[in-house]
Amino acid sequence: MAKTALLFESDLRSSQIITRFLNHVGYKSVLHSQNIENTQELILKFTHKIDLIIFSSAEHLDLESHHNFFNLIAQNRNLDLVPLIFIDCNPTPLFSQKNNKPIHFRIDRLLLRPFNLSHFSDGIIQAHQLRWEQRNHILVLNHAFIESNLFTKKENLGHWSQLHVFTDSKSFIEYFNRNKTKIGALILDPKSCDENITNWCLQLKKKTQDRSLPMVFLSRDPSLIQKFRLIGDLYIDHPQSSTTKLKSTSSMNWEELLSLISKRVLNAWPSRDLIMKTRRFIKTKPQKNIPSLLKKAFKLDENRWEFLLLAGLFAEKQGQRIKAINYFRNTLNFNPCAPLPYLKLVQLVDSPQEHKKLLHLALQYCPHHPQIQSLVSQFSSRGTLQ
Repeated sequence: MAKTALLFESDLRSSQIITRFLNHVGYKSVLHSQNIENTQELILKFTHKIDLIIFSSAEHLDLESHHNFFNLIAQNRNLDLVPLIFIDCNPTPLFSQKNNKPIHFRIDRLLLRPFNLSHFSDGIIQAHQLRWEQRNHILVLNHAFIESNLFTKKENLGHWSQLHVFTDSKSFIEYFNRNKTKIGALILDPKSCDENITNWCLQLKKKTQDRSLPMVFLSRDPSLIQKFRLIGDLYIDHPQSSTTKLKSTSSMNWEELLSLISKRVLNAWPSRDLIMKTRRFIKTKPQKNIPSLLKKAFKLDENRWEFLLLAGLFAEKQGQRIKAINYFRNTLNFNPCAPLPYLKLVQLVDSPQEHKKLLHLALQYCPHHPQIQSLVSQFSSRGTLQ
């Protein structure tokens, strides 16, 4: 789903440059505005699609115009989660002369002219990070949650300040709607998810401003997570459970899980940037930049399945078969619902028994994926899946 930015810029040339930079960092849709009235119209029409706001100051704009714009944004609660970047030639009265920090609470990042693509990209990442740092509540939906003393050692739990546990979907959803701007992640036990919460989760991930919200599901049982397979960021057996044989997740306890999710939330935008750059380089030549990008990626989050998948794809391109196999297997440790690792592993492993095992797992976790179905049909016609 394409990201949408709202750009307030009265100068045509500057607007074209900023739009080109936005396109380069993943914003394929840019809403252009030159005055407060037009801005208000765009907000009313596209509120739920806007993922970033940029205000580019100009000499002819007085201080009142600046305040009117920021107040207009601040008054719209649907934009509370959207970062705002302020572009100017020099710090203005809207910023402290001591440290360039915004006096107006709604500004997330100051970007001084002149700037290049690298400065612009870093500014967007920092603005998004600042918004996510403020989202330090985590919600859990789980009938059997018993870790009542979890927050006695806050230093082990990342940036989380509050944990709220619910045993029914109605209270869970009501709390989310009341405190949306504070919530940084959701942890759900599929056994506790009724039809109401299932539909709510699926709809939430369709909204531009909510689709980055991490959802962690406390099960790897394909019959339980099948309906959530396209929206989960991490699938793990219940912490401290002994039912999984996966070394990477079997020993994880609640503290480790919350710390991992915190890291993922705070690094969401740098991770997104690295994923986008690595994908771009894998598709093109030369690929000399990929090792350094993957090194940065794993430093941010060594357990993020997207990084593991990209590392596997790169290793495969380099002819490093065993390395690629290990990366693809590890990808499935953290996201068994990703179809591509199954498809790649079937190509790379030699054992017919391994083919059979992989395809049975793929059918359990990705039963409706067309390429999985096609591959299963091919092997079935040879009689190798009996």
